[in-house]
Amino acid sequence: MRKAILILGLSLLLFAVHPANAQMVTVKEKPSFYLGKRFTADLSLKYQLTNAPQKPFEKYEERDRLVNLYFHINPEVKFNYALSNKVALYAKLGATRTSHQPEYDGFNSYLQTDLSGNSLGLGFSFFKKKKGAIAPVGRYFSFGLSRHSYTLTPGVIIRSQSKTVEESSESFSIPLRNYSFDLEFGTKNLITSKVYYNFSFQLTGNFGTSQVVRTIEDEGYEDLGFVIGNRIRIKDLALFKIGLGYVVF
Repeated sequence: MRKAILILGLSLLLFAVHPANAQMVTVKEKPSFYLGKRFTADLSLKYQLTNAPQKPFEKYEERDRLVNLYFHINPEVKFNYALSNKVALYAKLGATRTSHQPEYDGFNSYLQTDLSGNSLGLGFSFFKKKKGAIAPVGRYFSFGLSRHSYTLTPGVIIRSQSKTVEESSESFSIPLRNYSFDLEFGTKNLITSKVYYNFSFQLTGNFGTSQVVRTIEDEGYEDLGFVIGNRIRIKDLALFKIGLGYVVF
């Protein structure tokens, strides 16, 4: 009898020490999200300092200043859908406009074109649980891919001798497209239980500009293709976003 009890005890001990021989039960954390909500919507303004004006000059400007920096502001709408307590999928849509420094066009005149369009982006946001974030609200970083569609139009002609600005007599409308990788670091801080403000910093890496250059050159504007390609290459290189958001459902 004692031998049987001893054998049974040893068997139970081996069973406890080697749980691989037993049926494993895994309890997974169920996503709770913020207030049980998954979907948020943001409206933001993008701010950046860059070396080109946002639109062609409306009046003559002297070009002898030491540093040529211009302030750009563009709107953006962003939608976020939480996939878990740490990860959210986002989609964003924004309007964009830019120009460039006047380029010599002969006979004491300079050309300054207008480049406007929109941007559409998709990506993922990762919320920092250690910082108290729970998707889709709190501190996060995100990365994604954006497509930028533009229309290039003539803009203005700047006369240096008469110091005047006039609409260009050229007539063209050239559709252009490029893409970018976007890396963003930000935070969404609550104002009320459903309204929050958003502040973030974004780095942008544009690519596909060689096709932009070829498209413009194919239209017969070789020098302009180089100018626009360079402008798009550094567009949105580093910018800040400030906006408001709402926890929808």
